Amino acid sequence: RYAGEFGTVSRELTLKGEAYFAVKKLKNNTENLPFIVHTGSQKLEVLGTEFNINSYRKEIKTTLIEGNVALSFANGEQRKLKPNQQAIYQEDKETVHVQVVDPYYSIAWKEGSLAYDNATLEELMESIARWYDVSVVYDKDPSKKRFSGAISRYEDIDKLLKTIEMTNTVTFERKGRRVMVRI
Repeated sequence: RYAGEFGTVSRELTLKGEAYFAVKKLKNNTENLPFIVHTGSQKLEVLGTEFNINSYRKEIKTTLIEGNVALSFANGEQRKLKPNQQAIYQEDKETVHVQVVDPYYSIAWKEGSLAYDNATLEELMESIARWYDVSVVYDKDPSKKRFSGAISRYEDIDKLLKTIEMTNTVTFERKGRRVMVRI
């Protein structure tokens, strides 16, 4: 969401979900207009950069591709990110963890891929559920299963699930828009 005067008076928006930004410096007369993104209780301020924010889960993942960003949080904590760093903010615990990452895995979605590096089965299946509009049910606790790899998001869902089954760690049974995950 953003105001109607976006880009003239301010560049401030509220995000729920995931978005990739390539922000250019912009001046209003002689002053720089900061670019501000509110995501839950996280605030990100930019002058010119590229970054990705993912807020689908109970955490907000902010990955910096290039430039600089300053993050501030409801608890008063502030962090600055450098390129190839990712801040993971857990709103319920009000904790922030910054780590070095390969940004490919955070922005592969914009090129039409599902890409993961040691992701949990739940993370993988949440992405599939969103993209293919299906619900996912597990027969056992999925928390110990992890996956790495990439595949096109435009692949037929049955072919995608068969590809994941080739890992010999899970099997799937699909009935309409419901996917049963057998561990």
